[in-house]
Amino acid sequence: ATGGGAAVQSHTNAAPSPQPSPLQGEGVSQARLLLQVHDELVIEAPAARAEALVSPIKIAMESAMSLSVPLTVEVGIGQHWGTAH
Repeated sequence: ATGGGAAVQSHTNAAPSPQPSPLQGEGVSQARLLLQVHDELVIEAPAARAEALVSPIKIAMESAMSLSVPLTVEVGIGQHWGTAH
């Protein structure tokens, strides 16, 4: 991440959903998707907002689709992908 931001990394066991983002209106306008690697997303956000973004991102990803098994998401926070992993 550049400029003192934090990398918020989330990992799920399903493909991304083409549905509109449920994060709209959650105050996450300062966060942006930097990279998708297989089933992981790397999201950049100001370090001061990283902890507050974990819950809405996790909820949005876990509720992206209805499955017969739980859709679980792991979230990590760090200055770059390696420390968030």
